[in-house]
Amino acid sequence: MNQTTKTTLNQMSAHLAWCALTALGIAKKDGRANGNMQEHLFLFEWLKQAMRQKRFSKDVAPDLRWLISQGANHPINAKLKEKLQYLYDSGTGKLTAKNDLYRLTTILGTLSQMSWPYSLLTEAEWQKIDVARLNINTDYLRIRKATLDHGFNNDGTQTSAVEVVLTGRADKVEALLASCCWGLSNTESAQKPFYHLLALAD
Repeated sequence: MNQTTKTTLNQMSAHLAWCALTALGIAKKDGRANGNMQEHLFLFEWLKQAMRQKRFSKDVAPDLRWLISQGANHPINAKLKEKLQYLYDSGTGKLTAKNDLYRLTTILGTLSQMSWPYSLLTEAEWQKIDVARLNINTDYLRIRKATLDHGFNNDGTQTSAVEVVLTGRADKVEALLASCCWGLSNTESAQKPFYHLLALAD
């Protein structure tokens, strides 16, 4: 995928999110989406209707399907508004304007919303990782806590690699990282499933 196509897709996703969030804002003003549950139901029905009526380009159909799936499978904790806000911020460049640590925090929060588990490991836990016993097909992100704690300066700029162990559908995590100007890297000292998380230049 070339950069122009990627940018266009991001803009399409941002437009979808903007329309949904605008509709929610109007509904709240009219008293039709008061409280978290009403807000969830409004967005869930709006997204399903948008899919049925084919209001948007087929290029953003994966976004719609994902959001609808999240709404159906996690009715209480779907956080559709937050997911839409993420799509808008990443698609308009607002997210990439934030510092490295903020963007990584957003990534981890989004992984949680996607029901993709992750954990912060102490040095003792990290040293005990036995690759042979890991299920490489299970979606899981293990983060070496010390490298997260000491990998950023006071401005939130990355100063050293964040070390992780990633199993499961790595391509899904890579796509999320890329949308926030982060990437995965293997080095001589970090071979799959060990990776370094690195902030990328915008």
